[in-house]
Amino acid sequence: MNALEFLVPCGLVPAGFAATLVADLRLPCLGLFASLGHARPAPDLNAHPLSTPDEAWVLRHTPATNLALLWFDSLGHSPGEFAAARWMLEPAHFQVGTSQVVLADPAHLQLEAGESTELAEAARPILAEAGWQLVAATPERWFLGHSAPIDLGGPSIGCAIGRDLAAFLPKGAPEWERRWRQTLNDIQMTWYAHPVNATREATGRAPVNVLWLSGNGTLSLDALPYSQLVSDAPLWSQARVAGGSHASLETFEGLSGPARSEDWTSWREALLACEARLSVRIGQLRAGTLDEITLVLTDQDRLRATRLARSTLWQFWRRGQTSELLTAPA
Repeated sequence: MNALEFLVPCGLVPAGFAATLVADLRLPCLGLFASLGHARPAPDLNAHPLSTPDEAWVLRHTPATNLALLWFDSLGHSPGEFAAARWMLEPAHFQVGTSQVVLADPAHLQLEAGESTELAEAARPILAEAGWQLVAATPERWFLGHSAPIDLGGPSIGCAIGRDLAAFLPKGAPEWERRWRQTLNDIQMTWYAHPVNATREATGRAPVNVLWLSGNGTLSLDALPYSQLVSDAPLWSQARVAGGSHASLETFEGLSGPARSEDWTSWREALLACEARLSVRIGQLRAGTLDEITLVLTDQDRLRATRLARSTLWQFWRRGQTSELLTAPA
């Protein structure tokens, strides 16, 4: 059997909103899933507390995999190249509100390579004094290791974008939580008056005022259980697959940016592009190249998986609402 999992992050919207968003859009492929699809069990998201729902779906068969190490591998580094690279750091920006500190979307930082290098070099001695090894792999993603075994885990940054930063800080042994908070505070103080941030603020750009730590600290890295993986997401595009599976994975990332910015006009345009991509796969389903497609839609907290089989396409009398398919479950 040839099966495809078609994963669409940020494809779910709040209840009562979807009908307005798609009222005038022609979405026959999504309509097929709404009318003829059957629900597939979602993974236990509580078993993946460090991952977003879309990440949890991909990692559901390899729950011990360290997401930071997967990033490291996807960026072209061998896990053995820096044996201590067990966490990921992402330069980011938080905004202080009236009642909470909100994490901004790091994509909006547009951090330049030179800026990243200078900030990394300013943070390096502080991290080294605390026993951390820093590898600044790309401007947006740095990696950390420690010689001592550490009980400390941080969630994927996607869990926290637009939310109160305090609810998503790294958790673990109280002593290591305290040590990391102190190290981070020292870096923030150093960056506060750093020339990079002074220049950014002078040119109307947000300062880099926090480092987001993610990963579970382990060296567990399993190949993903797919025969093929098609994705333009940096995390999945270079990920290793085990092969030998009847299932392949394809992701559509176009809804994520508009959803995070609440740019619903762009979200609608991206949904039409997603529909066009799905139409190709539905054509393969009708032709018998595929036996089934599972459409996986997520938001920041929830996930809906709907399976459409070739054997059910003839059930033309069944009707469902596309808006209900796109509505986040309660």
